[in-house]
Amino acid sequence: MGKRVLVADSDSAVQQVASYFLKLEGFDVTTAGDGVSALEAIDRFSPEVILLAPALTGINGIEVSRLIKEKPQFRNIPI
Repeated sequence: MGKRVLVADSDSAVQQVASYFLKLEGFDVTTAGDGVSALEAIDRFSPEVILLAPALTGINGIEVSRLIKEKPQFRNIPI
């Protein structure tokens, strides 16, 4: 199984296209459509890489990034 990647974007088409190509390359992918779902997915899925749109609904991507970096266990995940 490949590295775990979280794709967080409000546009479901972006999620689908990114997931498709990442899966073709062997990555294990999960998606989130808003900031709250992205934070929940990080706790549940423990991704090794996060593709994060800045314009997420609810909590924007910039704030999600800040909240991720506050948690020591997730601080070193590339975003």
